[in-house]
Amino acid sequence: HCPFGYFQDQAVQTSCKSCPKGWTQPSNYGTGCNECPIGRYQTTNIITCSYCGFILEQYDPQTGGHTGHVVGGEYQDQEGQTNCKKCIAGRYQTQHGQGTCTYCPAGFYNSEVGLGSTASCKACTPGYFSPEDVSSCTACPRGYFVSGSAEATCTPCAPGFYQDNNAQYTSCKGCGKGMFQ
Repeated sequence: HCPFGYFQDQAVQTSCKSCPKGWTQPSNYGTGCNECPIGRYQTTNIITCSYCGFILEQYDPQTGGHTGHVVGGEYQDQEGQTNCKKCIAGRYQTQHGQGTCTYCPAGFYNSEVGLGSTASCKACTPGYFSPEDVSSCTACPRGYFVSGSAEATCTPCAPGFYQDNNAQYTSCKGCGKGMFQ
């Protein structure tokens, strides 16, 4: 019989074949290999696929149990892969073994890749806004303002009021006598 991580798909053979990277054979009577599922990867012909965003410290092949700790910031959205992908700027991942990353919510941003914490999303400062899934905040244009932090949109000035500067966090100014907006 073939050991873990190896297989033989033909009868009457004297040796076993190694599973390719990104594939695994968890039994010792394997006739083929299995692709690592989404959220996992594998670089050598070992028994199991590793979780993206998880540092394995110990694996017990008898029980399939493992110990380690989550580092996050990684995902894998395809099967049979040999590595994980880092979350792009504007996204993060706090869990291991995931197929996607989570967007920073509207009003927040992050400019780094591979972040594994919701705290990695920073609030836009007053005068700036952001929709979800962005790597930076945008200044409110003239005629708009944002009075608080972590805002998804800018507020337009009401009729009779104006804002002549970008990135303003104070309310709009009233039009003077003889002027209108």
